[in-house]
Amino acid sequence: MRVRELPTIRCLTTSYGHHTIRHRIASDDTYRVPPELGGLSRLRDLALQHNDLSGPIPSELGLLSNLEGLRVEANALTGPIPRELGNLEKLDRLWLSANNLTGPIPPELATHLPV
Repeated sequence: MRVRELPTIRCLTTSYGHHTIRHRIASDDTYRVPPELGGLSRLRDLALQHNDLSGPIPSELGLLSNLEGLRVEANALTGPIPRELGNLEKLDRLWLSANNLTGPIPPELATHLPV
């Protein structure tokens, strides 16, 4: 089953290397956050922590208009935090620590997240 074939899913977790789902997001022995997740418009919680994910956080995650929680901490993600995450008006929980992210936190995120 492909990610885009799950349009009504509301919670997706691969936390701590749940291998059944983790295998499906692998590409060339490298685990990355699939940009296709941005098509899961009903998704409320996305938990991808502790999965040895690398590469950037896809800007397509900014399309998840119902997302309330995003956990990508404790991976090997790189690059900047996408400005598009500022489009997530319902986002009130965001975990990014223990990665190799660069640059500032986009100001667009500050308007939605509690202090």
